Amino acid sequence: MDLGFFGIFDIILIIFFLVALIYGAKHGFLDRFRKLASGIIGLIIAILFSGKLADLFIAKNVFYDNIYTNVYQNIITSEAFANGGDPSSVLSSLGFPKIIADYIASTIGGEIDIASALAHQVYSLFISIISFIILLVGCWILSFVLKILIGLIRENIAIRVVDGILGVILYGFLAICCVYILFFILSLIIQIPGLEGFRNFVTVDLQLTNPDEFRLSKYFYENNILINFFKLFF
Repeated sequence: MDLGFFGIFDIILIIFFLVALIYGAKHGFLDRFRKLASGIIGLIIAILFSGKLADLFIAKNVFYDNIYTNVYQNIITSEAFANGGDPSSVLSSLGFPKIIADYIASTIGGEIDIASALAHQVYSLFISIISFIILLVGCWILSFVLKILIGLIRENIAIRVVDGILGVILYGFLAICCVYILFFILSLIIQIPGLEGFRNFVTVDLQLTNPDEFRLSKYFYENNILINFFKLFF
């Protein structure tokens, strides 16, 4: 729809950017960065260092006696073990999912004491999972502490102003990324057969056939990084 010097998509974009910028100014950069860090960086830290923490726990025999003894007793008293079943079937009979049972069984090699080897591997896997959870929860707790500190820091007017400006920049960048993604999806939708009416609406609203007419939405559509990238290969 052509409304003169702007279209429907332009109005939507302007409102979207205004909301994003106002939200960024209000909530600031630090709090959004904290939220991103607690999720993405926390997950990365848990993945990278859970193995080292698990090795430390294993070296100190943390929970070893309880877990190892219980698993060992369950294995040697299981019917599958008594009938000479393979390690994977023994673990499956104890309720382990087959994919986990197969994985644990593949790690014991040619051990003579199968029950002891399986119990030790189950303990190692359990400690690895616990280590991952501990690090992830630790990052979340640290994020909560940072939230409190950020609240205290933002009580300073100068810091709050700077944080608000950085928040505007951050949310503006995130808004632009969202617009690029949405217009890329739009470019795929209008190619679907049977949507000629919607395709015509988009063409007129964005003034795609009029190179002399400027539209904000048209600029993001024609200079879309994702669209241009895919045009190189398809």
